[in-house]
Amino acid sequence: MKQFCILWMISTVLFLTIPLSGQNKEKIHIAVLDFSNTGGLSKFETVTLSTRLSSMLVKTEAFVVLERGKMDEILNEQGFQQSGCTTTECAVEVGKLLNVQKMVSGSIGKIGKTYTIDISLIDVRTAQIERSFIRDYKGEIDGLLQIMQEIADQISGIAGESETKAVEPKMYRLSVKSDPDGAEIRVNGRVIGQTPFESSVKAGVELEIRLHKENYNDIVRTVVVNDNVNINADLEFTEDYKQELLSRGKKSEELKSGEGGEDGGGSTWWWIGGGAVAIGAAAVILSSSHADETTPVTSDAGFPEPPARPN
Repeated sequence: MKQFCILWMISTVLFLTIPLSGQNKEKIHIAVLDFSNTGGLSKFETVTLSTRLSSMLVKTEAFVVLERGKMDEILNEQGFQQSGCTTTECAVEVGKLLNVQKMVSGSIGKIGKTYTIDISLIDVRTAQIERSFIRDYKGEIDGLLQIMQEIADQISGIAGESETKAVEPKMYRLSVKSDPDGAEIRVNGRVIGQTPFESSVKAGVELEIRLHKENYNDIVRTVVVNDNVNINADLEFTEDYKQELLSRGKKSEELKSGEGGEDGGGSTWWWIGGGAVAIGAAAVILSSSHADETTPVTSDAGFPEPPARPN
């Protein structure tokens, strides 16, 4: 009996604790500023519409919404009036005073028979507009209440997207190689290294990969990462460099054909200092200033006498 009581108590505690843990899930704290009136509506009507949006946000159960009375109390204590607060900077300042994470600010007006609604969701920490909601509506003014419902649902959907984005993104391998090696790699305009190169990249990212090496044509590849990315590039010479190499080749052939004459034999003579050197022969013949200039000089192998030295 004692064991049964203990098991019953444990099961009861677990039953009560599990649902409470789900209910205590942290929600985003948000506040709604009164909409500014750009024409065609009364102050009462704009306040009513901003209050309706606040109520609809509560109904989504995606946020902790600061009620209007509490918001006015805090701002009055700080000597701050929300009327006239129409800029993003002002909304961020109010959000910091209210200690919330998001602010909703906007304006409603009327042009002819068309109501215009422009509402922004602002992140207080980054001071950035996360999303804008723009609507044009023709009809009776009470139709704007339904639009407030639609915008509240869209804002709550963004909260769900934020939770999804918090999940760690999948990573893939990026490998870039080239022949020859040593090509500069630019990814989305930023230099990240030279080939060969390996790294990791997030799934879903679009990359423009450019390979650059002097005297070679650039190679550009654009990929959306949904798997491992392997780039193996064969680099080709630029047309200008090909012409330069061709010109060098012609000069080299001309020099080779002039060394041995038509039959490929013979010797080319170069004067160096006080002696002559036979290029292309198997001997080097030097003349000395002390040698008998009238005596012809030949080698044992019968190489021809070098030509007379120019004065």
